[in-house]
Amino acid sequence: MYPLFMEEPWGPKHIAAAYEGLTKALASAPGACSAPELIASGALGKGERWFCEHLLVTWYLGIYYHERKTVRVLYTEALMWDPVRELTKVPGLSGGEPGYWINPPTAAGRGE
Repeated sequence: MYPLFMEEPWGPKHIAAAYEGLTKALASAPGACSAPELIASGALGKGERWFCEHLLVTWYLGIYYHERKTVRVLYTEALMWDPVRELTKVPGLSGGEPGYWINPPTAAGRGE
């Protein structure tokens, strides 16, 4: 994700400013609130708040959305799968070894 964010026109500026703003706010009131609360509270400027939301949406969904391009950057690592990881598989994700599909299924695999 980092290379994509760094390619954005304002990416490096937003990354540096968001880090600086969150670091200062957390240092001034340690343990008082979390980073998401700081983002919502106005501890950051408009551009940095947008960037933090952009980063979290990308990490949560695993899809980088930007006017320049849309890219899948995470699949099973996307945060949205954490709550259901033990209940269901990620749709479209095979559990087989790479290339396993070139061999015909065994008798057990055919339901015989």
